[in-house]
Amino acid sequence: MLAALDDDAKIHETGYSQVVIFSVEFALAALWTSWSAEAAVVAGHSVGDVVAATLAGCMDLRDALRLVYARGQWMAASEPGRMLLLECSRERAEALLIRYKSEEEGVLGLAAVNGPDQTLLSGEGRALEGIMKRLRLHEDIKCKLTNAVRGFHSKLFRKDSP
Repeated sequence: MLAALDDDAKIHETGYSQVVIFSVEFALAALWTSWSAEAAVVAGHSVGDVVAATLAGCMDLRDALRLVYARGQWMAASEPGRMLLLECSRERAEALLIRYKSEEEGVLGLAAVNGPDQTLLSGEGRALEGIMKRLRLHEDIKCKLTNAVRGFHSKLFRKDSP
């Protein structure tokens, strides 16, 4: 696995990144535990949910790694997409999606709310690039495409996907 990560671009490939993200998060929790830090509550988002479940004792580490690996392989086999980070509230992002979605062809949606003024859109790359251009021309909103090569947390990931 580590030899395959010699190419910097591979770290952004879902089949690798899911396992790496899990490993770093789990290792960080282990480090804090070694320092006698004790969590009263654990929670996570996306692959972080699996880390939290493992830390809480809901699954053992071997099963968690198998799950994360299988999840990463499934996600890697899905349709490509992109993610667009916006500096705005959820409400403003939802209004912008309604406003611009009809002008863009493709799958688009709200992927995550990372904070009061940080929202993530997800979907097909061309549609997100079109929205980004419109936001830069017509709106006072900072935005940036992420390094993601998949439209995580969007309709591109359906239960009947590979």
